[in-house]
Amino acid sequence: MIRVFQTALAIQQFCGAQGWGSCLIGGVAVQRWAEPRVTRDVDLTLLTGFGHEDQFIDKLLASFPACLRPRTLLSSAAYCC
Repeated sequence: MIRVFQTALAIQQFCGAQGWGSCLIGGVAVQRWAEPRVTRDVDLTLLTGFGHEDQFIDKLLASFPACLRPRTLLSSAAYCC
């Protein structure tokens, strides 16, 4: 779980440094607001607006190697590998 939290922190700091509105969701958020559970990933909502999503994705991919699926960016952070 420590690696998941380290990854969440790295993504949160990255988004903050970019000035992006973002929110951790899923299992990591549940740790704070509901019953604890084990999770192996970090889920993020990123406020991009419409029409320029590729600019956000390009910056994320440059910092967090990943593969893309429709509406989903599966990223592999050094903390998790």
